[in-house]
Amino acid sequence: MTHTTFSPSIWLAGTRIPFATASLTAAVVAVGATFHHPAFSWTSSVLAMLGVLFLHLSANTFNDWVDWNATDRVNLHAGPFNGGSRVRLEGKITRRAFFVMGVAFMAAALACGLTLFFTGRPDILWMGLLGAFLGAAYSLPPFSLQARGFGELAIWLAFGPFLTWGAGYAVTGVLSWGFFLVGLPAGLLTSAILYINQFPDHNADLVVGKHHWVVRLGTARARPLYLAMVVGAALITVSLVAFSILPVLSLLSLLGYLPLVKAVQVLWRHHAAPRELVPAQQATIAAQALSQIILAVTLFV
Repeated sequence: MTHTTFSPSIWLAGTRIPFATASLTAAVVAVGATFHHPAFSWTSSVLAMLGVLFLHLSANTFNDWVDWNATDRVNLHAGPFNGGSRVRLEGKITRRAFFVMGVAFMAAALACGLTLFFTGRPDILWMGLLGAFLGAAYSLPPFSLQARGFGELAIWLAFGPFLTWGAGYAVTGVLSWGFFLVGLPAGLLTSAILYINQFPDHNADLVVGKHHWVVRLGTARARPLYLAMVVGAALITVSLVAFSILPVLSLLSLLGYLPLVKAVQVLWRHHAAPRELVPAQQATIAAQALSQIILAVTLFV
């Protein structure tokens, strides 16, 4: 019988917090984009990053709550980067605990948003609610965007331009399209993380009716879309520099894309071999984090 163990390490593992690097690095990019703005505030920056973190953890735990009796029960190829949190399959935590964590993290994000609201950021509430909606609608019925082929788009927006737009506004109080645009590469790379993690889950997701694009296309035909995402992120970065939205120095962030060469090679060879895909999953996560950290540094300079 599954029971909840009140162990901080178990509950922390249940949040899948390492994956929060995807949202936090994008938030740091937004803070970097605001760093030289006259209205820059470290307090607002910290509140914005905490709000982003809590929203991400809420999305993670709600996703595990939804998948408890679905994909995760039939997934024979769950790995370190796909198939949800491993702790619940070891009988150490209950499904209800994931729901409680999801609500708690959502409340914490709301608290950050309200604090910013009362410090002169009135638009932060609708922006935060939009991000929360996309994060929740990804998994939760009746929307279940991940099962309808809209999951990648939702993640691109929620973890990319909407995130940097909202964080930039939270810090400066200014609604700028520049803040929106600098998040496009981060969002695409985060979608690529989600996308490549669906390859090992293909069979289980097919069984439970989670019809994302890897299921719809099959693992072989789904490969070019991954390539389009990562190449698209690089091309957008170059375009943002060309239009002076990013400084020329930001081209250094393309060095962070180098692990993707390995990821593409592994995916092309082992698209239908879940265990062999782990290096490609690792490389995608590393590329997203590394490229956005470099980008953020070039913005702070």
